Amino acid sequence: MKPNSYHQPTYPKGKPDGEYSMSATVLFSQ
Repeated sequence: MKPNSYHQPTYPKGKPDGEYSMSATVLFSQ
């Protein structure tokens, strides 16, 4: 459950959704 605003600035749109979610989750954990 990550906020959309967190999602956007972290990675460019070129990244696949799967990698997006994974990396976002790792960063969110920190």
